[in-house]
Amino acid sequence: NALYSGWTRSLTPPTRYICIGHPSGDMKKWNEEVHRGKEFGYWRTSPKLSSGQTEYGSSGSGVWDQNGRLVGQLYGGSGWCDDVNLINYWGRFDRSWEGGGSDSTGLKNWLDPAGTDSMYVDHFDPNASSDPEITFQLNMAYVEDLFEGGVVRLHIEEPDAWVAMADTSGDGVYTCTLDLDPGTELSYFFSYQNGSDSVNDYLDERPGLLGKECVDDEGNRTFTVEARNQTLPAVLFASCLVYPELPEITYQVDMNEVDDLYEGGGVWVSFGNWDNWWVMRDDDGDGIYTATGLLETGTNVKYFFGYQTGPNDNSDYTGEKQQLRGLECANAVGFRLLTVPDSDLTIPVVVYGTCRQAITQVFDLPDVEPASLFYNAINDQVLISNASEVEHIEVFSITGQLLIDMDVNRQETIQINTNSLKKGVFVVRLRLENKRIQGVKFLK
Repeated sequence: NALYSGWTRSLTPPTRYICIGHPSGDMKKWNEEVHRGKEFGYWRTSPKLSSGQTEYGSSGSGVWDQNGRLVGQLYGGSGWCDDVNLINYWGRFDRSWEGGGSDSTGLKNWLDPAGTDSMYVDHFDPNASSDPEITFQLNMAYVEDLFEGGVVRLHIEEPDAWVAMADTSGDGVYTCTLDLDPGTELSYFFSYQNGSDSVNDYLDERPGLLGKECVDDEGNRTFTVEARNQTLPAVLFASCLVYPELPEITYQVDMNEVDDLYEGGGVWVSFGNWDNWWVMRDDDGDGIYTATGLLETGTNVKYFFGYQTGPNDNSDYTGEKQQLRGLECANAVGFRLLTVPDSDLTIPVVVYGTCRQAITQVFDLPDVEPASLFYNAINDQVLISNASEVEHIEVFSITGQLLIDMDVNRQETIQINTNSLKKGVFVVRLRLENKRIQGVKFLK
């Protein structure tokens, strides 16, 4: 359908040009330039257009910018379809705004008779649909392998189309809004880019949804459009679960007693027999890996921890189930068990392959924000994270005897081996820029 074009009188050269013309009087043709043009008393695209070309008969054709707003008209050049390496010149809309110096010759009096002094106007479609707006939401906050800057997409089965989604609030929830006819029976699914190839590196959620109650036999989500605007719940990728109605569950495992973890290799919490898994991270380097995700209240979860033992993360891995069989913290086949509560839960740190809880003491250091001090009894080590302001460290016995005295030269992460210390209470005191701060006690 025809519509009324938007326009802009901005002086900034567009980053994209789209021209609709009739070269040599032929039927309507499109051409495009996707690089910033040159700004003179006209827009110039050279040495060639990215696609298409102009010819005589194209003069006067409109040219639109990346926002679909008219920025000028073709008035000159040496364009020819047999040679695309030619220059085109486009008259500038801003120069025509008050062109000729009179009300009858400038565009201002015709396009802004009320004197609003608008810099631009978007297009107007008199036949615009009054269909309801449907907003789709997908929570990607717990997806680990979304490629940086990658695209998250909503796919509609009929017609076969996809729409890019956007995380406008930065909370990991991607949305898009569509005008849809009331009564439409919609089949759809989500995908996301998990590699550098924006054409082929996409993960489709349907294989993970097959057989679940929220999808059809092909793994598509379904929805019937009502005659009203609607915002659908924020679902999790490849899941029927809805955010934020679910509790956050944090799993933790101490890997310090594992001696064959491949350098830089993965650590996972696996659900079922590797039916699904979450990637775990050790951001502070203390050997304790964590993973947080959403689970449905009341779900009986069977899980275990696993890790990578070699360079191939598809085949070089192992799990702890064999070690856990017969222990009180697992079932007969070696699964740890959890019934998901109705509120957030952080499960205590356990030592890999055992029922023992890791003894880790954590202290915030308010005078050196955001630094934190950890004492890990498993590897007998004090670790201080975010410590770039710290210059010197001293460790004292509770009676005041100086036991460790070390310069640390503003390292981001500081490790102090305490295996030479006997059991007892100790005080760690930090110094930064010749200023000592209050000591922190830890128990060994």
